[in-house]
Amino acid sequence: MTKSFRSFGSGALLALAGGVIVAGCATQLPQAPAGIEQKIETASSRSDHEDVALQYERQAIVDAAAAKRHKGYAATYRRNTAPRSSAQAHETLARHCDRLSQTYEQAAEENIALAKLHWQLAAEAK
Repeated sequence: MTKSFRSFGSGALLALAGGVIVAGCATQLPQAPAGIEQKIETASSRSDHEDVALQYERQAIVDAAAAKRHKGYAATYRRNTAPRSSAQAHETLARHCDRLSQTYEQAAEENIALAKLHWQLAAEAK
């Protein structure tokens, strides 16, 4: 019984440690602004399109902040390779954060592009 408890305990600790490492940069991927789908479907007036444009601009700010945050995480992983930790694991984590940062940067750019189009639609609307 003691042996199986030790095995379980070691396995649980390894799983927990692995989860912490993987979660170091885990986050939700970029998302559409809340309620945007319905607003897009019904947008017809100037104010409707302005509202949609503003939502996309706000989301772009959120995404750009997430990109910056993940760039910082990547730099931290590259800097903090303690003697007992694996430099390779830290580099893998840093690359993961780099990819997330790029994803968020692209999402921010796309949201800005969508906002610009809705500003144009607002200008053309009655």
